[in-house]
Amino acid sequence: MAVSLTELFILITPPIIIIVLILRYRKRKRSEMLARVLAVIRSRGKASLDDIIIISGLPIYSVHNAVNELVARGIIYVKEEDGKIFYTVSK
Repeated sequence: MAVSLTELFILITPPIIIIVLILRYRKRKRSEMLARVLAVIRSRGKASLDDIIIISGLPIYSVHNAVNELVARGIIYVKEEDGKIFYTVSK
């Protein structure tokens, strides 16, 4: 059974469009997650991981990923006080 180029294009295009839309949604969702975590830290001055999880309402793994990415970018830094870890905004 031979398939013309037009038929092949029609079969392949919709999945590619769907994949692109999913990737765009995931990227937007990630940036919103980073913004929420950063907003919690900025509003409190310093925040522990528990504070960020409770206030932001995000799942634990999302908060961990967001905090790690923000620390790696140098936007926030880790501070230890009395054996407890806090995150504060870099100046």
